[in-house]
Amino acid sequence: MWLSKDKAIESNINGELLTEHGDLIDYVDKCNPKHHNSCGGDKCCLKESLTYTPETAVGPMPRYRISCQPRGVKGKPCFVHKDSVEVCPCAKNMFCVPGVLHYLGTCYPK
Repeated sequence: MWLSKDKAIESNINGELLTEHGDLIDYVDKCNPKHHNSCGGDKCCLKESLTYTPETAVGPMPRYRISCQPRGVKGKPCFVHKDSVEVCPCAKNMFCVPGVLHYLGTCYPK
């Protein structure tokens, strides 16, 4: 699908653009990825790396997006022994079952 330049610019930005340590960041929610509970409830704060295709590489192109996302439910990926700013931990009453790689797992009910 080809996007017009106006559509591409709109799709790159979902929140407020800020520069931190030389990186342009799209803050959708005011939260801190180093503190998953900064979103409250059953959500956590994630720092998503963004990539662009030639069709969408116009206008401001933030390197990261910061947003509140739901905690992992049954079948969602998780890290077994460490927190990550890119993947939410499992939701309450769920735990992370290790997979083949041992550090990456899947959320399942307790």
